[in-house]
Amino acid sequence: IKMLWKSICLFWKRAHLSVPLSCNTISPTIRSQRFVVMLPETEKIAAVKIAEKIRQAVAELLVPCAEEEIRVTISVGVVAFSEIHTMSFDSVIKLADDRLYRAKKMGRNRVCSDA
Repeated sequence: IKMLWKSICLFWKRAHLSVPLSCNTISPTIRSQRFVVMLPETEKIAAVKIAEKIRQAVAELLVPCAEEEIRVTISVGVVAFSEIHTMSFDSVIKLADDRLYRAKKMGRNRVCSDA
């Protein structure tokens, strides 16, 4: 976990994001290898741009693994507050998860913000 957090901080810095990285921004893993990034008061179009910057930064990152460095990619599902203001937390996570899987089905290493 320590190495993963270090890698997350590194790609966050490389992505030159204006959103500060803190415990309130990235939650612990919810299921398997997933993280939730919350961007309060961020419109959907801006959230998609931030997700794309994160995706690109991760793709450029070399992650130490045993005696070598590996490259990884991520797929991202984006959900905006305007879509979910009456939904439960579990429903919001499910919607983001559905979009994540749609991004993977579209070829992985992508951002998906539509149903």
